[in-house]
Amino acid sequence: MAPVIWGLDLAEFKWNRFKSKNMFGNTDYHLRRTKFIVYQFAMIFCVVSESLGTAALSDYLDQETHIRNRSGGLAQEHNNNIIGIFSFNIFFGIFNAFVFGAAFFFDLQWPERKEIPGVIVSSRRATVTGVSAAEALALLNTYHKFHESPLIYHHNGRAVASLVFIWLGYPFVIYSTVIMWLSLAHDKRTGGPFSTHAREAKGGNGKDIEIGSMNIGDDKDVGTTAPGTSTAASRYDGAADMPPGHDHNTSDASSMTAIPGATYDPAYEPFNKESGPTQPYPET
Repeated sequence: MAPVIWGLDLAEFKWNRFKSKNMFGNTDYHLRRTKFIVYQFAMIFCVVSESLGTAALSDYLDQETHIRNRSGGLAQEHNNNIIGIFSFNIFFGIFNAFVFGAAFFFDLQWPERKEIPGVIVSSRRATVTGVSAAEALALLNTYHKFHESPLIYHHNGRAVASLVFIWLGYPFVIYSTVIMWLSLAHDKRTGGPFSTHAREAKGGNGKDIEIGSMNIGDDKDVGTTAPGTSTAASRYDGAADMPPGHDHNTSDASSMTAIPGATYDPAYEPFNKESGPTQPYPET
């Protein structure tokens, strides 16, 4: 007697079912021919893609190793992007072949099999056969975790909790996928992962730029001193660093005033190493 595996009677397995006339000539089953054609195209194209991608991946890895060895470790080829995508392509090809290959095989050999319903925990239960109900209960009571694994699935607290959490996680999986694609699109569009205000701060587009311990802004007096320093005048090291027309011997720091029309020139030196650039020269 042929064994039964996963509810499938192996006595029903017939090699002649792989013949073309049985696969495509049999119209007794709904969508039979369509499924066999589409399933095979899905598997063939994806397996070919997987094979070509694996060959390309292998060549890139060999090339990277070759360049590194020939240069004595000085040169390094950076190809992690294509290595990563073709590695994922291998997984996708295997997963695709597993799903549709199994569907093709089972539809061919056991077309009248009964599929397990999708809703299990809330509506189904386990059963024990081969013995009477009393004997089944006695056998179940010998299992030390019987009360944690009741035959009625929705009486199992952990099973119900698992179902609840998977439904809670599902919308966040969708949301995470959307966020991931939006983030990648943003990086491609702007050239990096920085937010708008961070890019503006880095580029100085009318926003504050941090230089050393000092913030410089369009709407701030660039002569403002760092904490603990009374005025910008204290930053000047000598007459060579003072703006034209200012008496560097003046001890009254309050006499230092902003110069009308002055703008900050990043190329202007010297800089005070602790608090930032000195008072700029006026435009001429």
